[in-house]
Amino acid sequence: MKSKIWVEIIISNFDMSYKDLSKLIGVQPTEGENAGDLYKSPSGKEFILGLSSWTLESMLAPYAPIEEQIKDILNRIKNKDGLKEVSKKYPLTLNIVIHMSDLSPFIGWSNDIMHELAKYNFSWGLDISVEK
Repeated sequence: MKSKIWVEIIISNFDMSYKDLSKLIGVQPTEGENAGDLYKSPSGKEFILGLSSWTLESMLAPYAPIEEQIKDILNRIKNKDGLKEVSKKYPLTLNIVIHMSDLSPFIGWSNDIMHELAKYNFSWGLDISVEK
């Protein structure tokens, strides 16, 4: 497995269409689904989604530093006031995914990034898998 790192923000369990959510914050998601949509998994299994989900992934290379990927996402959000409005109603998660076999990435970011994330009440998660 080739090592890679990517960062995404996820907004879930909202009561509007993901397209309306996109308009509110001023950027199209990498992936968006509405509760009640029919979803087909990669294995071909179909089911009805129970929750709405909106995901925006970094557009940087999958080995770029974590802080740069976070900046990329935050810079692409055109309506920061809209994001703040959304953050008061729905959970926002910064998800950092690290799949590694040949690198040991620095996991951290500056005070400026922490301050920016705190404005929107982001929780964050870390998904690390190591292959030997």
